[in-house]
Amino acid sequence: MMLPHLTRVLYLLLVIVLSLLLLLSCVLLLSQAVRSSPNRNWTRNFNALVIGASYAFVFAISLAFCLKRRLSVRRRLSRIPTSRMAIAKADVPQVVHHAIEEEFLRSCAITHSSHPKVAYREGWGRPGTKFEGVRYRLAILDSVAEIDKAARSIIPSMPPLTPYTSLDKHFRHVKSLLPATEPSATLRRVSATPLSRVDVYASAVHKARYSSRELDENEFLGAMEAREWLLGVLKVYQNVLPGRNSS
Repeated sequence: MMLPHLTRVLYLLLVIVLSLLLLLSCVLLLSQAVRSSPNRNWTRNFNALVIGASYAFVFAISLAFCLKRRLSVRRRLSRIPTSRMAIAKADVPQVVHHAIEEEFLRSCAITHSSHPKVAYREGWGRPGTKFEGVRYRLAILDSVAEIDKAARSIIPSMPPLTPYTSLDKHFRHVKSLLPATEPSATLRRVSATPLSRVDVYASAVHKARYSSRELDENEFLGAMEAREWLLGVLKVYQNVLPGRNSS
């Protein structure tokens, strides 16, 4: 980090020293021209005029060269694309391309190995699953309003839902709509009895509300399957009662 700064400082010192030396040589030559003139002054001193014009010409040429070089470098840098460009084998020597490819693959392997694969946080979905980044407690509590909205479209007279309302009491009207049995049990994590599925969902909501212990994956999946089943049953009633659904 210090090397570029030191290089700039040394370059600036070199320019200052050379400028002082050139200025000193110009002053000495002009004073010599004055002393060697017949009248020993600046009047009609052709030698002093030639020396001054020579230094002025050298200064102008040097300044023009520096400006030309600076503009050329700036123009070349502006033509370099700022977006990322892939390096092909023909752009660099084969050894350099092989070294770049090897380092890139090594970096990819290190990045892949550093990703957590068996990380687990209580109450959250495991990495690599479809519930990754999902907090079980919040997902279950957010689903209550969804089921309440679907049930209210069928039974508008349902009492308002509050955060402290027991779902066993709140869904007592919904339980009367559920079939007593099912022709086939499509859900594996909960019992095939419709009322037991409501109880499983209500129990999971109760734990999500009040329990200090986080829900595990089986409890969450059981609650979500019961939620999907309840929404499916309510959707059937919504299709049977299109007037209620549209209102």
